[in-house]
Amino acid sequence: MTKAKKIAYVFEEAIAEFDAGSGMAIQSIADSLRKLLEEHDMSYVDTLNPLFVGVEKINRNYMMLDPQNVWTLLCSILKNGWSWKEVELAFACEIIPDSYKNVDNDHLGQSVRDANVKLAQQSNGQLAPYEANQLRVATIINSHTTAMLRLINYAVGNQVAVDPELLKDPSFVKLNDVVVNGYLSKQRVIEVCPSIKKPLEQGMAYTIIRWEMIAVMPRIIHLICEGDNAKHDTFQKETALQTMKNLHKMSVAMNASTDEVPMHMCQACARVSMYHDVNREVFMCQACACISIMLC
Repeated sequence: MTKAKKIAYVFEEAIAEFDAGSGMAIQSIADSLRKLLEEHDMSYVDTLNPLFVGVEKINRNYMMLDPQNVWTLLCSILKNGWSWKEVELAFACEIIPDSYKNVDNDHLGQSVRDANVKLAQQSNGQLAPYEANQLRVATIINSHTTAMLRLINYAVGNQVAVDPELLKDPSFVKLNDVVVNGYLSKQRVIEVCPSIKKPLEQGMAYTIIRWEMIAVMPRIIHLICEGDNAKHDTFQKETALQTMKNLHKMSVAMNASTDEVPMHMCQACARVSMYHDVNREVFMCQACACISIMLC
């Protein structure tokens, strides 16, 4: 913890430059922060079985995961094969010990674990359940990929039912190749896509940020997460209707009232977004992770 506090100024300077409107885009600041974390030994690489990997609460603007996108990704990999190149930037956070009290409750260990358990419970069987005490880290990049691996592994010894209507959808036609008697089959997945066997059995390599750094500067993971969001076409091309639906999802996910989730248009990214209260005076845009003037 002492080291994280000593080097915090390095990250503060980089973020201040971004907030000052220096022209640095969200993906650029995200890349810079990842580099700084590595240089100062505040991150490391480890290969983890997906069983021990959850998803961060802040991921995808607090929606964490879209369960249907997990199945969409599975269909894509069944068709095109597993690519290690696509998961080179997989990024996760150590879960902060509950004994550490000086941090926003959003990032405390039990809060993150409980959110994962609830996420699976509300997915109508589209996600594999999370065992809270097994989770060691939580992802902010390649979260859907991790959830997909967890789902396939869970299908061994457990019945993962596949919605018959989904099988009729042309977008999910490949699912028919891996469903037996209405249930997802890991054996069939491997037969159809042999390249996925290794990540299923051995897991994926993640760059993992140390919990001490998150405790000192939680905004780091917000920025890295939003830098990854900006790469996705669905995020970049969000329509007004989708925006309203997603804002509703965020409110429900956080069990929040209108007063608890202030919505404003961000001057930096021009998206209507939920704002997170940083210090009771300054608010941070959850769409672009930028501290900026809010336009009502």
